[in-house]
Amino acid sequence: MIDLYKTGTYDAVVGITESNHSPDFNMVYKNNNDSIEIISNSKNTVNRRQDAKQCYLITTYAYITSKNYIKKSKHIFEGKVGGYPISKSQSIDIDDIDDFNYALYLYKFNESKK
Repeated sequence: MIDLYKTGTYDAVVGITESNHSPDFNMVYKNNNDSIEIISNSKNTVNRRQDAKQCYLITTYAYITSKNYIKKSKHIFEGKVGGYPISKSQSIDIDDIDDFNYALYLYKFNESKK
């Protein structure tokens, strides 16, 4: 990941992992009427998940940038940002008890292999 940042191509590099969801196909929000709408404003109509562009989740694995970029930017995506692929098993984001239980399961599973 550090090697990608050191190329000088990007102002920042973040860890990413493949998502099996797409804002063009199966991600929705509830509007004020309590009905749901597709998140994407894209003009591209996607009728099958297989036809959607590959989407990625930003992980909390690591972010690399310079202090100057942090000082001058109002948002991380203000500049050119590179994505460094991280496997799902290395990028578990523990936000709730289900995430914690999954992480615990993976830990115990890997320990049993030793």
